[in-house]
Amino acid sequence: MEVVVFNMLKAFVNGFTEVVKNPFFLIPSFVAVAFNVLFLIVMLEGFFDFIYEVFVLDNIGGRSLFEIPFYLLSSYFVEFLVLGLMTFAGFAVSYYISYVYAAVLSGEEKGIIPAMVKQLGRIGEIIGLTFFTAVAVFVYSAIAFFFFLISFSVPVLGTVAFIVLIIWFLLGAYAGLKLLFTPYIMAIEKQKLKTALAETWEWSAHKLISLIVLFVILGFISGAITDVFAFLGDTTTIEILSLIFIALGIGFGTAYYHIVLIQYYLGSKAGK
Repeated sequence: MEVVVFNMLKAFVNGFTEVVKNPFFLIPSFVAVAFNVLFLIVMLEGFFDFIYEVFVLDNIGGRSLFEIPFYLLSSYFVEFLVLGLMTFAGFAVSYYISYVYAAVLSGEEKGIIPAMVKQLGRIGEIIGLTFFTAVAVFVYSAIAFFFFLISFSVPVLGTVAFIVLIIWFLLGAYAGLKLLFTPYIMAIEKQKLKTALAETWEWSAHKLISLIVLFVILGFISGAITDVFAFLGDTTTIEILSLIFIALGIGFGTAYYHIVLIQYYLGSKAGK
């Protein structure tokens, strides 16, 4: 237990020291920030009509829960296609910067820029990981939605379906937590997806409580970093300076998140 706590504390501290001593660590996270801004712009522009027609004009009024998904897909296919493609790209960007940070922190690369260039050569496996994630999320969500429909539409099976839905959510959270380190293991250990999934599942065995604690604290610290920079942005009346503070906060929080997880994994391996 002492080793686990020490490794966790070390990872949290190193998350700050790595960025402070090497500000170039912010560059990959700024790539993610830029993409997220682009994503937001595309979504706001492309989904304005959808939001207005569905939530203001109530175009889905009178349709059953079973009919709504088919109506939305048939009426707003292009919008959902764009949403799907942008979400897919978002996962890919996130996995790419995971590879970049892993390459530097594991000692494979000496600098962020060389790591960013070299990890482009692994874009094939990054896309493969992204595709697997997209399929897994789609299947999981489809099954969850099915039980949701049953729980509210079929009185006889409603209670049972609702209980199954809760269990399904818990199983999803459990599997997601255990497999969240897959991108880092693929990047560091140079493993294919299937092997990395198996190793991640085995590595995370008996670590469930420590991983929950890790992610709760990490989420709090990453959020606090973003909030501090947002507060600094609110203290200035210069709009461009305020946006810079916000971007720095999101970038720092994103970099910190990845660094802590990678350091925790590397520390757990060294502590075996």
